[in-house]
Formats: sequence, C-alpha cells, structure tokens
Amino acid sequence: MIKILHTSDWHLGRIIYGRSLLNDQEYFINNFFLPYIKDYKPDAIIIAGDIYDRKIAPSQAIRLFDNTITEICLECNTQLIIISGNHDGADRLTLGSKLLSNMGVHFISRIPETPEPIVINNQNECVNIWPLPYFEPVDMRDYLNNDKLHSFNDSYKSYIKYISDKTPLNQTNILTAHCFVTGSKTSESESPLYIGGSGEVHKDTFSLFDYVALGHLHAPQCIN
Repeated sequence: MIKILHTSDWHLGRIIYGRSLLNDQEYFINNFFLPYIKDYKPDAIIIAGDIYDRKIAPSQAIRLFDNTITEICLECNTQLIIISGNHDGADRLTLGSKLLSNMGVHFISRIPETPEPIVINNQNECVNIWPLPYFEPVDMRDYLNNDKLHSFNDSYKSYIKYISDKTPLNQTNILTAHCFVTGSKTSESESPLYIGGSGEVHKDTFSLFDYVALGHLHAPQCIN
C-alpha cells in the first residue's frame, strides 16, 4: 500500500500580535512532525503551499525549512512534493529545484511547462501526483492562450481538461493545488484574499482525480 502524508499552510515566520511563532513552529516540526514521518514511513509527502507566511520570508524561517527538508532527505526514504501558495515567493522557493529533484525533492512554483505527474511506485502500485501551484487567472490565460479565462474555476477546468489526455485512468491520480473549493469551511486564521466569490473552484471541477491534496484553508476538508 502506498502511503501519502498531505500537509499544507505552515506559514513559517508568522507573527501574531507582535510575537513570532518560529520557536513554536520549530518545536512542532522537531518534536512531532519529523518523528511522525520516521514512524509512519510515507512513500510521499505533499506540502500544498504557503510554506512561508510572506513572499520575502525571514532568514530564520528559511533555515528552519531548509533543516526540515534536509532531515527528511537524510533520514527518510520518501518523495517530497512542494508547491507554492499565494503567500510564498514563487521564484525564491525554487532555488536549486532541478538539482533537488534528482534527490526526490520536487519544488513546483510555476504552472509546469510540460505537465507530467510525479510517479510514486511501491511494488505493484502506482500513484500519479499532479502538482499545480498557486496561480492567478491571468497566468492561466497566458499559459493556455485563452482570453476567456477570468475566474479561478474556469482556469482550473481548462487546465484539467488540458492534461486529461495524459492522465492514465487505470491508475490512481492525485492533484495537489492551492485554492478555495466551494463548500469548504473557513477559519479565522486565513487571509481574506480570494476567500469565496470569484476565487472559488467548484468541487466537480476535480472529478478526474481520486484525491485532491489542497492547501489554502487551514483545516481538513471533506467536500465529497
């Protein structure tokens, strides 16, 4: 059985009422997250965006994340799939990404030029993980050369249709993305950016996939 650990929205470096949460975040990672990974032994770990709390992350937050993925690479035999969220500095996040991909650490911060899944194999099982980082509708308009795309829902529908011919339906397919799905429950800790309205993506848009590993909202969601 292939095991996948899905997490998102770490917001490393977040400050609440003038107090940095970095010490708390470091404590959680070192005392709960990393020990859990070593015990659970997942075949893949998905971090679905918003690793950092702002586009220019503080150096302490970058060091913490660097130490975390280094520990995962050295101690765990797992693939690490990381997409950028709306809080992340997309270009800063992917420094050294081509080199790291050879070590099983996959950073994706732009719509892939050639869409293809990250394939997870374990004995006779195969899971395809399709990464789609946070984007604005204008980015998808340019990518697909389609001036009719103005909403997030239309953008996602068009992209998924674009990759549907490449998706092997006899295998398990997972999409990881960073967006707000209609019917989701929000919490007080989320940024008001694109919460609802034109920023929503309908759940039926994702019917091609067996599971959708989302980021953006800060609580587990079970829409369908």
